[in-house]
Amino acid sequence: NAAPFAIADFGTADAGTSLPLMRAIVASVREAEPEAPVVVHYEDQALNDWQSVFQLTSGALPSPSVPTYMDGSIGNVYV
Repeated sequence: NAAPFAIADFGTADAGTSLPLMRAIVASVREAEPEAPVVVHYEDQALNDWQSVFQLTSGALPSPSVPTYMDGSIGNVYV
C-alpha cells in the first residue's frame, strides 16, 4: 500500500481560487503514484463558509470555470 499524499490549502475561503491548482496537483500525484491515496486539507477561520468549500470541491456547486478533482475522473482522493 502506498502512503497517502497530503496537500494543504491554508486560507481556503471558498476554495475557488486554489481549485485549479489542487486539481493539477492531484493529477500529477496520480500520474506519479497511481495507487497512492491523496488527501486534500483545507484550513481557514472557524467562521469560514465551509459549506461552500465542500459544495464547490464536490461539484455540487457548479462552476464552469473551476473544474473539481472530485468529479470521479481521479480516484482515491479525499477531502
